[in-house]
Amino acid sequence: MTLAELVHQCQRLGICLAVIGDRLQVKAARGIVTADLLEGFQYHKMMLIALLSTKVGLNLSEDSLDAIEERAALIEYEGELERITAVQLAVMDREASTT
Repeated sequence: MTLAELVHQCQRLGICLAVIGDRLQVKAARGIVTADLLEGFQYHKMMLIALLSTKVGLNLSEDSLDAIEERAALIEYEGELERITAVQLAVMDREASTT
């Protein structure tokens, strides 16, 4: 599941995501969160935390989310950086390009 698909599913199902400290908090009605969603949360956790920690949040188009995810992968690979650092840089790049 891509980041954009995960965000869309959360919006569709009324799942609320928030960041508390350095943790991703997921609030949903009982039985709503499936094993696939849990896997998506675990896989995209750093990206979700980075996005939710910005003023942009998750209010982005599918194309924008895909672009951030792709940019983070490039930064991680080319810069030989840890994933969390690459994600933060990709989100900062996105914020800078929208202001």
